[in-house]
Formats: sequence, structure tokens, C-alpha cells
Amino acid sequence: MGAVTFGLLFVEGITVLRVRDMITLHAFVGMLLVAFVAVKIGSTGYRFARYYAGHAPYTAKGPPHVVLRVLGPVVVVTTVGLLATGIGAIVDQQSFWFGRAHKAFFILWFGAMTVHVLGHALETPALAVADLHKFAGRVTQA
Repeated sequence: MGAVTFGLLFVEGITVLRVRDMITLHAFVGMLLVAFVAVKIGSTGYRFARYYAGHAPYTAKGPPHVVLRVLGPVVVVTTVGLLATGIGAIVDQQSFWFGRAHKAFFILWFGAMTVHVLGHALETPALAVADLHKFAGRVTQA
């Protein structure tokens, strides 16, 4: 799930470089991201709740680094703000406010997400490989 989201964000980042020329693709990928982000926020929120409720499988892993714990709410708020203002800009194309708010949220989101991604950079490849092995095992058993 995270790898697909990261891939969509990569495509979205490319469209930002020439957003006026690629606005249709930018809006399309942004709308696709809404579903993936909703699932990601939900699954992360579930793990957060299970950890702080003291459930052994979640506490055994231990807490995330303190920077990531503090940054989590910032990532969620800026992500929701970025997507919401993007949708607002699509719905009300005449609004000057949505466009400016979308750009402001993007700047805040980009800073928070950069730290977030770097905070997970070492563990992500191993997790992705483990997920691929699980998926491959299920496919060969089918």
C-alpha cells in the first residue's frame, strides 16, 4: 500500500514541475491518492490506537522514534489539507483562495513528508521485500 502511494506521489511530483501543462493528470492522480491516503491514515491510526492501548503485538515492536511520533499529526493534517484544498480547487475553479491554500499546504506538507520519508528510509526496503515474498507465496499457492 505504501509503495503504491509513494509511486502515485512520485507521479504527482512530476506533474508539479509543469502543473499548468499537466493539470488534468495532476488532478486525476490527486483524486486517486484520496482513497490510498484514507486507507493509510486509517491503518496507521489503528496501529497507533492498538499500541497506546497496550496490545502486546504492537508494544513488542516499540514506539516509533520521537521525531516521527511528533511529526505524525503534522503529516496527517497537512496531507488532509493538501487533498481538501486540491479538491476544492477542482470543484471551484474560479476560486483564488483554494489555489493559494493548496500551494501553502503543499509547502508545509513537503517539509513534513520529507522528514517522514527519511525517518522510514532504512526500514522501508526490508518491509517491501517481505510484503512481496508474502504476496508471491499467496500467488503460488493459488
